[in-house]
Parts: sequence; structure tokens; C-alpha cells
Amino acid sequence: CAVFVPYALWPDTVTSPFQFASQARLMVLTLCFGVLIGIGLTVPAAAAVSITNERDNELLDQLRLTLISNGGYVRGKAIASAVFGTLLILGLLPVLSVAQFIFGLDNRQIVQLIVYLLVFTLMCAMCGVASATLFRRTLVAVAVVYAAMSVALFFPAFFFMRVILVMTGMAWMPGM
Repeated sequence: CAVFVPYALWPDTVTSPFQFASQARLMVLTLCFGVLIGIGLTVPAAAAVSITNERDNELLDQLRLTLISNGGYVRGKAIASAVFGTLLILGLLPVLSVAQFIFGLDNRQIVQLIVYLLVFTLMCAMCGVASATLFRRTLVAVAVVYAAMSVALFFPAFFFMRVILVMTGMAWMPGM
């Protein structure tokens, strides 16, 4: 994603630094959108698989004998599966720091992006845990959480991204 985004969104002609800065902001936002998709594909499945595998291996009954509360168990599973998304966000930090240094992104904008991605990661983890608690089989839980996430998030996001690019007059690929 980090290689494809600059190639796809590199401007054909740049006449001023302000135009290049706005194009760079679009590149950073598109890269964050790629990370958003990566989080949406890994975190819900990891959360759903973690609970259903324990149920399939009959380890869930043994966990009920411990002093862990039901809420603590669910929170622990959600946080443990949110670590995958957090690692993707940590991988994005060097790119954001370069964008801040070269293109002049504001600290507030970078903090807003990171907070938004962290909240999205926790939401994906909770959706995966909810799917795993509703369905007993691993494949069904993962399929339901992917369907719910795609209907609720990805279809409107693709639609609005396309609308924004059409409204700003920008193309998906160079030369289009």
C-alpha cells in the first residue's frame, strides 16, 4: 500500500508548493484508508477466531472455573485482538512523521488520524467478539463479522471516497 499510493496519486503537473501539499495530504489520507482496510480485515477475524477456537477445543469451560469474570474475559479477548490493528498503526507512524516533516501536516491532524484508527480498531475487535459469542462455529462467526463490517463500513466508505475524488476533480490513476 505504501508503494502503490504515491504512484497512483502523484500529480501530473505541480505548479506551486501549496498544490503539492494538498496532494500530499490526499496521499496520506489514502494510505490511512489502506491501513483502515487492513485493520478491518485482520482484527474482527482474530477476535472471532480467538473465542470460537476456545469453545471448539473445550477450553471455555475450564476458563469458567477460574476467577475471571465474564466481562473481564470479553475485554481481554477484545484488547488482545486489537493488538494486530495497533501494530498496523505503529507501522504507519514513520510515514506520518515524514509527511509531517516534508509536507507540513499539523500535529492535530496526525493525532486525529491515530485516535480515529485506534477507535476503529477497538470497534472491529468488539464486533468480532460479539460475532464469536453469537455463533458457535468459527467459519460462521468469521463470515458474519466480515459481512457485517463490509455492509456497515466499507461500502459507504468506497462510495464516499469516490464522491470526494470526483468532486475535487482528481483521478484514481495518473493520467486519467
